[in-house]
Amino acid sequence: MDFEIQRCTRHCAATGRELAPGEEFYSVVTSEGANVVRYDYSCDAWQGPPSKAIGWWKSQIPGPETKRKHWAPNDVMLQFFDELAEQPDKQDMRYVLALLLVRR
Repeated sequence: MDFEIQRCTRHCAATGRELAPGEEFYSVVTSEGANVVRYDYSCDAWQGPPSKAIGWWKSQIPGPETKRKHWAPNDVMLQFFDELAEQPDKQDMRYVLALLLVRR
C-alpha cells in the first residue's frame, strides 16, 4: 500500500508557532479514518506519540545554507542497477534502487 504523506508544515501543530531554520522537531503520522495525516511538533510541545500513531520521528528544519539533495539522473541510476546485477552480495541494494526507480 502506498500512502501520500504531506511535507513538513514548518508549524507546530500544538502551538501554531512557526518552526525556525535549524530547529529540531518531531513528526507523527496518524490514521484518521481512511486518511494518513502528518503533524509536526516543536520539541517543547512534544509529549510523545499519540495512541493512534502509525509512526513518528525527530528531524530538523533545514537552514538557508543547507543544500538540497538531488537524485542522480535516470541513466546513471539504471546503469548502476545493471552493475548491481553482477554482485550477488548487493541484491538488497539493488532491490531498494528498483523501488526508487519505480517511484520515479
